[in-house]
Amino acid sequence: MEVQVKSGHQYSELSDADVAICRARIAEIAEASEDGIATPEAIIEDARDPDSPLHPYYIWDPEEAFGQYLLDRTRSIVKAIRYEVHYNQQVVSVRAFESVVTPSGERGYKSIEVAKGDEYYKRQMVEGALQSLKQFETKYAALMEFFGLGARVNTIRAKIEAGRKAWEETQ
Repeated sequence: MEVQVKSGHQYSELSDADVAICRARIAEIAEASEDGIATPEAIIEDARDPDSPLHPYYIWDPEEAFGQYLLDRTRSIVKAIRYEVHYNQQVVSVRAFESVVTPSGERGYKSIEVAKGDEYYKRQMVEGALQSLKQFETKYAALMEFFGLGARVNTIRAKIEAGRKAWEETQ
């Protein structure tokens, strides 16, 4: 099996070469630690050094960094607001707000309660959930393959396809 280091996050500004640099340095930090892990604190401490290969990937201007922190904190707060939904004799926690794109192209958050009565946003949210489920299935299959356990995901794959078909039948 071939393994390549790639930029994995869909919104990442890092190129594949940047990811390779960061991966190598973080691996070095982990190897140098007593317990073999790289903590966020250790990574930041390394990155503070202007000679560290990680240094250019951080925002060191305090005002700009604080602005980015506020955006990240806002995302965390919005993600933390949850509803408890009773489903199949279980209580499931779901986000109260989901990220959507308006018809004019602006990205923001919409309450799932409001979206429930709006086909445009409901479709985005359901399709986003199905896409997340497919991404999870792909990640799970890749991990099973990586660890030599085979891709034992047929049950998950069948459920994803059944959910997608059920959704499409309601449209």
